[in-house]
Amino acid sequence: VGVLGSIEGKVLELEGMIASFDGRERIHSVIKGSVGHEVELGQKLAQEVLEAGGQELLREMNLH
Repeated sequence: VGVLGSIEGKVLELEGMIASFDGRERIHSVIKGSVGHEVELGQKLAQEVLEAGGQELLREMNLH
């Protein structure tokens, strides 16, 4: 599970990923928004990754 954030001007970009232990399965998403809305963006990114298969992947690895 990982996240990377970068800021350019007033735009915050967050990249989130959940991967299997061997790296063969990966769920990845990117979200952009305004600086100052980090919590909301992080929550939205997490929801996107989980809904795209991340929750199932975590369950398969007995992490959720």
